[in-house]
Amino acid sequence: MKNRLLIAILLCVLCFSSVPCFGADVNTAIDFETSKLTVSGKIDGAQGKQITVQVLNPGKTEDDAVGADLESFFDVFANVGETTADENGSFSYSFELGDKSGFYSVRLRPSGGDIIYLEKCVKYVTETFEADFLKSFANADPDGKIEALKSNAEIAGIDISAFEALEETEENNEKEKVVTLMGESFDSLDDFVCKYELSLLTHTLNKSDKENVSAVILDEYTDTLKAACEVMSLYDEYIDDEAKEKIVKDLTAKDYDDTEDMLKDLGNKIVLEAVSGLGNSSRLETVLKESEAWLDADFSDYFKLKKKSSVNSAVAGKSFDTTEELCKAINKAVAKADSDSDKGSSGGTSTPISGGGKGSSVSLPSAPIVTPPVDLPQVEASFNDLSDALWAKDAIEALFAKGIINGTGNGSFEPSRNITRAEFVKILVEAFFDVDSSADEGFDDVSDSHWFKPYVATALKLGIVKGTFQTIFSPDLPITRQDMAVMVANSAKAASIDLPSANPALFADDGEISDYAKIPVYKLYVNSIVSGYPDGTFAPKGNATRAQCATLVYKLMQKTEGVQ
Repeated sequence: MKNRLLIAILLCVLCFSSVPCFGADVNTAIDFETSKLTVSGKIDGAQGKQITVQVLNPGKTEDDAVGADLESFFDVFANVGETTADENGSFSYSFELGDKSGFYSVRLRPSGGDIIYLEKCVKYVTETFEADFLKSFANADPDGKIEALKSNAEIAGIDISAFEALEETEENNEKEKVVTLMGESFDSLDDFVCKYELSLLTHTLNKSDKENVSAVILDEYTDTLKAACEVMSLYDEYIDDEAKEKIVKDLTAKDYDDTEDMLKDLGNKIVLEAVSGLGNSSRLETVLKESEAWLDADFSDYFKLKKKSSVNSAVAGKSFDTTEELCKAINKAVAKADSDSDKGSSGGTSTPISGGGKGSSVSLPSAPIVTPPVDLPQVEASFNDLSDALWAKDAIEALFAKGIINGTGNGSFEPSRNITRAEFVKILVEAFFDVDSSADEGFDDVSDSHWFKPYVATALKLGIVKGTFQTIFSPDLPITRQDMAVMVANSAKAASIDLPSANPALFADDGEISDYAKIPVYKLYVNSIVSGYPDGTFAPKGNATRAQCATLVYKLMQKTEGVQ
């Protein structure tokens, strides 16, 4: 009876409309170890006065507080109490929160003053909230699931604006369809949110008009799809706008009862469209690496191939109706590549060879072709480690005699060692040009203290080389064979060395040569400057060696007279 009387008194004091109050600084803090909420602050004019504190339960509003009666008191209020402000108007009030997770509101009234209302100023989440919420949703009927989602969305951080906009009638209850699609098993709150988003997407696809649907639908769920679908990384990089529209139209042609089925179809279609749209067959390897786990496939035999060009050509850019057909085509092409290898089609030495000519197929000699040096001094036995690079010996010796290249110490040249971008730029400038001391480069990784600075600046000014990025040169990066060819071709142009063009026979791995390098590679090839391998490949992405670079520079020098 005494408690009911106290409640009645508090109701008489507090249940009236609030008036804005200025000059108040109020803070709330929760100690989650003790579940204790503290409301504190300072109110002007409240010095030494009693302050009444009301804390409203989650979901309750100012109107609920004003209209509360004895019957609804404990439903509306989490706590009601009093404290006294000190001589400065400062106060503090604490109490232990219960087991309700949510956003709590606070009402304050200093004696004789105005109501101060702080709406949803306290967020409190119990340790068992996640488990309780997921369990209540999983065990509920469709109506219960809808209510559980609505009542817990805010505290769980779930945006249900799209869900709230769904139609909910006896004839067409879209909200019921969405919560049903979500299933009843959730590993965590993050898993719940992911399935909620995927269910919204699946429902949207189910009801969309195939003729008017747009790929924008997927864009709205980008983050969720990236988390749920391992091959979404291929979507932006390999799928053009037309293919994206095709994927979405195909998805709307089905009526999915399960989000997993929709997700599987989406991922498979992305892989198929990525393979179909490959303009550069060498990129097939990247696509397969990113999709192997998704397809639950084993492409290890493909990845082990030293030469993948025949498989790439057989699969990349081709259309397949299913991922099963794609996997079969890959396995078949790999088996053929293995068989060809066993027959010796890719046997022989890996020593680079020179060659050129016309025709529709590659016909390269089985041994190196070395053009005799022209007007370049020779020295004997400059280096002691050229026995494995006799095909490059004349070039190395000739360039060494002119001071264009150096050894690595102890009489060694290390012909098989990779050469860096900076090292090769220096050789080109030394061979064909004068260093331009006034040239500048503007690269973040090239400074005045670097030995290669004047060479890089000169080469950049002459148009021989570019950076790997706008402000990055990557001087220590090993140069690839295709970039080596590009720099040599650019040097020929800058030095006014005429290199006639011709229709070349294509290398077996032509698809792996980057578009920017194709013309330079084949121009040097038909002029007997650049090299290929005995199996008909060029290996454009392979690293160039010191011997290979010396040979190219030497051969280009033979094309002109009066070279520096």
